[in-house]
Amino acid sequence: MKVNLVLSMRLAQALAGLVAFNVSGNLHIEGAGHVDDSRTIWPIVTSTPPGGRNVVRFCFTTLEAKAELEHDFLQAIDNWMDALGGPASSRTGHNLVFKEVRTPEGEDTVCCSEWKLPPAQNPCTWNAEVENDVLAVYMNPSGKANSATIGYVSDSDALLNNFPPQRHFVNLKPLNSNINVLWEWVHELGHVLGLLHEHGRIDRDNHVIFRCRNLLDFQSCFAAAKKDRDEQDTGDTDAEIEKKLCEQWTFANRYGFSARSFMKGTGSQPHVDPASWGAYDRDSIMHYSSLISSYKPEFGGRSAD
Repeated sequence: MKVNLVLSMRLAQALAGLVAFNVSGNLHIEGAGHVDDSRTIWPIVTSTPPGGRNVVRFCFTTLEAKAELEHDFLQAIDNWMDALGGPASSRTGHNLVFKEVRTPEGEDTVCCSEWKLPPAQNPCTWNAEVENDVLAVYMNPSGKANSATIGYVSDSDALLNNFPPQRHFVNLKPLNSNINVLWEWVHELGHVLGLLHEHGRIDRDNHVIFRCRNLLDFQSCFAAAKKDRDEQDTGDTDAEIEKKLCEQWTFANRYGFSARSFMKGTGSQPHVDPASWGAYDRDSIMHYSSLISSYKPEFGGRSAD
């Protein structure tokens, strides 16, 4: 199964350019913003085959996760390789490799030596035989959105920021033969590679309309925020509360509001001149579709973006 993965020419060239990047520098992807200052591209690995490549090493958290996710996870990787013209080589002009971690004897291994069922705050006891900068592939609990970390965090930055061993992860719902969900997996791998949301660009209002009120959880979060306003007597008007919910990440996060994923310049994305990113790309794999997290038209609603 293949997704019709649309990569703009500049985005494909930026990823293909991994081979030319200084591995000590931060990754800049035109049309997708920037990564966090503490996050870089995945490092060059020279000690093991294939050698001299930017290798994303990964492991599944448990054998159950591997059995459920492996086939489709490899398909999502194949979609990126196809979009880049094939495997890393001088012909394709990119340097990106995904490689599953195995034991010294070449046998399967997993990220977690012990797995505690939710609601454990940290269900994974990291496998001491697996290096702690490996990408952990989690099987997503039912009903939760897919998610992933952005880019690579070095050992020194992980120590400085007290990050846990599983500091790189991708959390995926099983596909169940749904091609739209495979698209989401490919999108999450874009985050792993260092890409931010295209619709998070600070110039996005020149290209798309974000209708925050159309998000499925707007009414419940708006009601909760107004209740807090009344109890705490903050003096905020309804319009001010709505503006905070739709534009301030910290405020929206207080209520778990899905608008966090639609906000401009969220996280540590620098507010630099958007002209340096190239033309806005509505077809980017890193751009949400109009109906994500929104009321469906058949129920009388409109799109969220």
